[in-house]
Amino acid sequence: MDIEKMSDKELIELARQLHESIYVFDCYGVGDLLLYYAVLDELRKRGYTAKTVEELVIEKVEDEDG
Repeated sequence: MDIEKMSDKELIELARQLHESIYVFDCYGVGDLLLYYAVLDELRKRGYTAKTVEELVIEKVEDEDG
């Protein structure tokens, strides 16, 4: 896979897929990690930044009594 010839859109989608495999599903190999960081590096060279944003959502749960 020649990531230097891929479009920005293709690289972004690949980065998202790899991130999900690695950090969400915990299903990856060493090659996936190396490709992930190579894709992020290529995107950085093209002027992009990548951030992982975690968000805490707090909601009030109403009980049945009101």
